[in-house]
Amino acid sequence: MTVIAIIAIITIVTVMTIVAVVTVMAIIAIVTIMTVMTIVAVVAVRLSRRDRLLTATAMAPRPAGVEK
Repeated sequence: MTVIAIIAIITIVTVMTIVAVVTVMAIIAIVTIMTVMTIVAVVAVRLSRRDRLLTATAMAPRPAGVEK
């Protein structure tokens, strides 16, 4: 019985350790993905604003025939 108990304890501990590691890795992955998505969203908003400003100034409608 003691051998079976020791084996059971070892298997339970290893399974719990694996589950804990997988959970931590999943949490880290989720946090990383959320951070990257937030950064991408902020950069996209800034770029879109900058593009609007650039298009408003540089891409202003020029008179026909004038090429630069």
